[in-house]
Amino acid sequence: MTQTPLQQLTAKIYTSNPELMTLGVGCEFKMYDENYTCIAIIDGSVYYESDLGIEEADVDYIQHNETDCEIIGKPPTLVDVRNWIKLKVLEIHVKLDAYLRLMQDWNNSIYLRDQSPELINFLINLNNG
Repeated sequence: MTQTPLQQLTAKIYTSNPELMTLGVGCEFKMYDENYTCIAIIDGSVYYESDLGIEEADVDYIQHNETDCEIIGKPPTLVDVRNWIKLKVLEIHVKLDAYLRLMQDWNNSIYLRDQSPELINFLINLNNG
């Protein structure tokens, strides 16, 4: 199944901030194919709202019973997006800095084939991540 752009971006933000995938207040989870949102965690129990009102489930059950439960995560906020962007900018800066250092080592030949393996490998991997 193809992910929407929103799903793709959300997955990238979850990867860069695994804390969003921890069960806590505001975390969405799926239990028995129904989606819920954690309202509170008290004494090892997760409280959530359903059609029947406020219900209770065991934290360990939700965290460890993958056949019936799945932690979806806390919906990313503007702060989470900002932090992800900062991280991406830092990664780009590091790559650009490394690139500029390698470009200083570009030898006198105008051909790529004559350049160092380090420069070639760096250029291949420039868009990864």
